[in-house]
This record gives sequence, C-alpha cells and structure tokens, in this order.
Amino acid sequence: MVGLGFDRIDTNGSPELGSFARNFVWLNLAYQLPGQVWGQLEWRNTTSDRESLPTPKRRDWILRLRRTFGDAWYADIIAGSGRQEIDTLASGVADDSLRKPIVGEAHQLAVRAARSAERWRTQLTVRAWDGDDVPQLETEGSLEVEVGPASLYGSGQFAKWEAFTLAAGYGALRLRLPLGVRLFAELEEGDRGLFGARPVAWHEFSRRTAGLELQLWSWTLMGRAGSWKVLPSPALGVPFDSASGLAGGTVDVAEASARGPLAKLFGGQLSVGGWYRWHEVGPFYYWPQTWWRLEGLYHVLALSDQLEIWLSVLGGVRGSTSVPDLTGGAELGVASGNLNWLRGEAVVRIRDIHIFYNYEYFDLVTGEAGVRDFVLPQVRTHFGVKWEFWN
Repeated sequence: MVGLGFDRIDTNGSPELGSFARNFVWLNLAYQLPGQVWGQLEWRNTTSDRESLPTPKRRDWILRLRRTFGDAWYADIIAGSGRQEIDTLASGVADDSLRKPIVGEAHQLAVRAARSAERWRTQLTVRAWDGDDVPQLETEGSLEVEVGPASLYGSGQFAKWEAFTLAAGYGALRLRLPLGVRLFAELEEGDRGLFGARPVAWHEFSRRTAGLELQLWSWTLMGRAGSWKVLPSPALGVPFDSASGLAGGTVDVAEASARGPLAKLFGGQLSVGGWYRWHEVGPFYYWPQTWWRLEGLYHVLALSDQLEIWLSVLGGVRGSTSVPDLTGGAELGVASGNLNWLRGEAVVRIRDIHIFYNYEYFDLVTGEAGVRDFVLPQVRTHFGVKWEFWN
C-alpha cells in the first residue's frame, strides 16, 4: 500500500556532453476506499545536472481510482499533471540573469471501462488534455475474442490536436493447430506522428504480414513475410533530414527467429536465440536492408532463491542504409557502412541487493553513422548497485 523509491545515476558522460547526474524520487500510496473503490496516488520528481545542455527538471502526480463490477468488469478514473523545466544555459554559466528556462505543463483527465475475462477482453479509454505539447483529446479501444483454436484481436487509436488529427488501427488473427503450429496474420493502418512531444509532421503507415510459429520441443521458431508502406518517407524530425524527394513507398519484408534452451550448466539454464530481417531497398532514410542479431542468456537461481545470476550477451550487425548526403552532391542519399554492435550484461542478486554491469560496443565499419552530428561512442559502460530494502 506504500511504495517509496530513490534512484541516482552519476556518469562521466561522453566527450561531447560532459558529465551527467540524475536524481529520481518516486512515492506511491494506495488505499481501499468505501464502495469497493481502490485509490492510488503517485508522485514523481526528477532533477538533473550536466556540464552541457539541457538540464531538465520534471515533476508529475497521478491519481487513479478503480471500481470493479462482478468478476470481469472494472472502471477507472485517472487525473494527472506534469510540469517540466529545461534550462537554456549550462550550470557553469556565471550570469544567472541569462537563464530563461523553457517551461511546459500539462494536465489530463481520463475515464476507462474494461472487461478482463478468459474468453473475451475489451477496453475503451477517453482522455482529455490541457496544456503544452499535448493533444486535446485521445481515445483508445481494443477487443480480443477467443473461439476454440482461433483468437481475434483489434485495436484503434484517435488523437485530436489543434491543427490536425491522427488515427490508426491494428488487427491480428491467430490460429492454433496441432503439433505446436500457430498461424497468424496482422494488419496495421493509420497515421504516425514524427518525433518530439508535439508532432510537427506525420506519415501514413501500413503493415501487412503473415507467418507461422512452431513449438518444436522447447524451441520456438518463427517466420513471417509481407509488406510495409510509409508515405512520405519518415525523417528523424530535424530539417536537414526532410528531403522532399523521398516520397516513401512500399517494400517487401521478411523476418525469421529461433529461440530456446541449449543446455543445463552448473546448476543454471543456458538459452540462445537469433533473429534476422530483410526488406527491399526503397526511397527511405535509415532503413537497413538487412539486420540480424544473436543472443545468449545464462540464468541461475540457488540457495533457496537468495542467490540469482543473469549473464547475457546480445550482438549483431545493422546493414548498410541510406543516409542524407552531407557533401552537397546531387544524390539525395548515400550508403552508410555496416554497424557492428555488442551488448553484455551481468547481474548478481544476493537477497535484496542487485550488483550489475553493462558493456556496450559500437563499430561503424565505413561511411556515415546515419544521423548527422550524432556521434556513437565506441564503448559505453554502466555499472552500479541497487538495494530493494522495502518492496
């Protein structure tokens, strides 16, 4: 009924941005009110300090009320508010009179009705906003029905901004067959906003794929194929990426994956997996034609659950992709090189104390990295200790 959290990250940062520190405080209070109503009040506060811009500060609170009806239906009322300040000057500037923080504030009120049961589930949410960089109204609904070996899922979203509206829908059909075979088909249509809190542009997106999933002993094998359509080609939200000549289009897409346990080792379980995607070269920026990754996980749980160990490795190659031509040539885009990447993580939990270490490596073989003025660090590490003394 009471939750309290404090989290601090203090890093050396990167050569371009300098050091960085962030403090996060979280408080959650829950209580059963009269009339079978549960109430929850959540408060979050984030502060940061860095040598380079920006230095955001944010504070949020959210109030949730839930009333259940029978065994399956429930209704929610949600109210919340958020405020963010971003300094326009670094903390080392001596003249505080030059500071003109950018302030954004928004408030929300939402109602939701939902049913969660074994054979069919549904929910409808209507949310009103008031403030900076938020839509005026958002609605979201979904329905999932299971009939024998078949299941049907559909969802839709609608957002009304001051100058435009965005709408999107998704549908999926899944069919369970004997011998661990599952067929599925997916359809997605709609609009997507492009980056940032307030979409300054948007594009039409369509996805049609179908495939099968096979449970073979303890392994899961999956393959799917179809087409993606994006009109116009999405940029990364910055002016120099918005090439009017890239109108977008439709490309064929295929992907496959496999995942499962490999062996029992020293009292733990070793699992491996792999994933591969291919699609046609089209009039798009930042869409690699090929992308693959491999992963391995070793997990140990011992000493009556007082000792737990996770060792994971994830790596792969992002293939060549078209990026903006920064030389001023006649071509709209040039091909980047392959990007090799590797991530390793080790986590040891002793009772309620977690010790963790992450290692990331990026290596662009040739050409541009992809996003102008965005320099990938070749090596990045993150390590620390977390103590869950009251959870």
